[in-house]
Amino acid sequence: MSFRSPKRRLTRQRSGFSVSGSTTGGECKILKTQGIKTDKKEIEFTFEKNVKLASSFGSALGFVAIGGYVHCESDLTIKINLSFESSDGNKFTEENSFKILRNRWNKLGVHNIFDISKTSIDGVILASVKITSESSISSIDFFGFELNSVDYYKNGDLKIPFNQHTQIYLPEIYYFKTDEAFTTRPIEYSKYTWTETYCIVVKSCNRCARFLPIDFENQLNDISFSLHCKQRAPCNHSTFSTYKILKNQCPKLYSGSELKTYYGYQLECKSCKKFYVNWPLNPLRNSTQHREDSLRRRAFEELAGKLLSREWVFHSFRLKNNLEFDEYIFKKFGKKCFRCSKPLTSRKEMALDHTFPIGMLWPLSEDATCLCGPCNSSKSDTFPIDFYPKDNLVELSKLTGITLEKLYTRPVNEQVLEILKTRVVWFFDTFLMNNDYQKIRDGKLTADNIFRSLLDVIKKSSIKLDLISEYEKIKKRKPKSITIS
Repeated sequence: MSFRSPKRRLTRQRSGFSVSGSTTGGECKILKTQGIKTDKKEIEFTFEKNVKLASSFGSALGFVAIGGYVHCESDLTIKINLSFESSDGNKFTEENSFKILRNRWNKLGVHNIFDISKTSIDGVILASVKITSESSISSIDFFGFELNSVDYYKNGDLKIPFNQHTQIYLPEIYYFKTDEAFTTRPIEYSKYTWTETYCIVVKSCNRCARFLPIDFENQLNDISFSLHCKQRAPCNHSTFSTYKILKNQCPKLYSGSELKTYYGYQLECKSCKKFYVNWPLNPLRNSTQHREDSLRRRAFEELAGKLLSREWVFHSFRLKNNLEFDEYIFKKFGKKCFRCSKPLTSRKEMALDHTFPIGMLWPLSEDATCLCGPCNSSKSDTFPIDFYPKDNLVELSKLTGITLEKLYTRPVNEQVLEILKTRVVWFFDTFLMNNDYQKIRDGKLTADNIFRSLLDVIKKSSIKLDLISEYEKIKKRKPKSITIS
């Protein structure tokens, strides 16, 4: 696997073109998948492939993996056991389970990285995939399944980014190439009656030139590519939202020569973005740039808390209930991630999610959600209605106490904005005058960034509020805490 450009170019609008030399990120294919219809509650596949391992990460490490994408009509659990058996009798095993949500494309992958300095590099990869449902599996479709060794990561430096939030990037991080349901077919393939009734859209990556899935019917479910205009949809950037159809196996469902998406997607896949854009770029960024987003989030958390006269939830909850807040949430959600049902061994593995995003001025409170790290990263500032299947919102309502009607909406915390209108002088003259917010980072005043983000929130609300005008009515001058008018 080779890449023409390992670093982002300085001009953002030109950063994605002609990187792989064969794709621009603006092409797609519409392909048929392979599916099974069954009344069974459990089915199992086994895979096998003879391989010769290569060293990965610039050291004597063998790397094998299995991955793919599934779409189903009922919630499922998929358990994958992956092993490599060398010709001299050594065996290395890895296992993982995945909660598969219905009516959307789910991705999964399991890999095993092990020392090959004292074992034969010739051997066989074995994998078992066990699919179970509480009722019946009904219908399940497969795409992009491959079992193989991985040897793309010659550079030892890439081991660091590979181990960061790896779960989010499976299976595209293995750099398998496939345009079909199974590149490596399961041993039991001939025992089943397969259908080709479902279709999937795969989009090109402008760096690795692979075609990887997007969930066209559920576009907020960003599988292999991050969304381009998540907060400002519809995406009007044709380069990111409109794709030339190179191959169409489903003309009855998709017609024409182009496919238009609502949110748009980045030109590079998530894996290439991680390895060949963000990772090389990060050393060029100073520490203040890395802190910019966290400062804005902290500022919104602090602003909402002060305007609502709320103490820090960890402190207030402990005083009120004689119990640690994170322990309370951890136990309330059954010690597992609400999104993927992954068991969490301790509250240290839990990521406390705001449920409603802090970006819309909802501070962390007793209606927080227990998520694992990868699911929390995927959710980011997304509203529950855009992240969870609607049936899961019923359970979320019971656990958090938030009404189902509210969970079906995308509300701004307008109570905070109403109070802010009455405390506009305090906001400019005290809050934004905080030393951290008055520092210039990357040539920008942090207070300006906070103010701009707040203006975006106000635009999405039903409240008419011009903060600077309200301030000038009282002080008869412009605020000194910001440099923008």
